[in-house]
Amino acid sequence: MDYPAGSTVVDPLVGWEAQYPALFLTWWFGSTNLQSTTMDQMRVWSPGDQGSVDIPVSDTVLFRDPISGIVYQARDYGSDKINSAALGYDVKKTIGARMLQYAQTLADQAYTVNGSVVDPITGKTFNTYDTNNPKNGAVAQKLQGYVSNIDTARKLARWITYGD
Repeated sequence: MDYPAGSTVVDPLVGWEAQYPALFLTWWFGSTNLQSTTMDQMRVWSPGDQGSVDIPVSDTVLFRDPISGIVYQARDYGSDKINSAALGYDVKKTIGARMLQYAQTLADQAYTVNGSVVDPITGKTFNTYDTNNPKNGAVAQKLQGYVSNIDTARKLARWITYGD
C-alpha cells in the first residue's frame, strides 16, 4: 500500500512532549485487554540486560548504536508493504521492531561504514561507522535524538515489567 499522491508524512520525531506520554501510556494501558500482545510488540531490550527476552536472534531485529555501541533488540513479527516504493524497503509490523529498523536506516544515511564488529552476546555482525565525520550531519543529529527514544522505550519496558 503506497501513500496517495499529495499526502504528507509526519516526521517520527515530531514533538518529544507528545511522544514520551504516548510511549508511557501505551505501555501502562496497552495490556488492559487482558493480553500482553501490545507490550510484547513494543518491547525493546538490550541483549544480556535485566529486560532480556529469550527469543532466538533469528526472530528479532537488532540495532547497534554507532556512538555508544549499545545493542538494542526487538521481536520481529514480519513486515508490511507501506509506501515501499518511496522508502525502498518494507517496514516492520510492530512498534519495537519498526523503531530499530528506522534507527538503522538513519545510521546508514548519517555515517560511512568503516568496518564491522561481532556482538559477543548475540553473535551478530554489525557495521561500524566513522562517527567523527558524518556524511550527513543533520541525519546524525536526528539519529542521536531517535536513539534516546529507543532507550526510553527500553527503560519503560524494564520499569513496567520488572519494576527496577
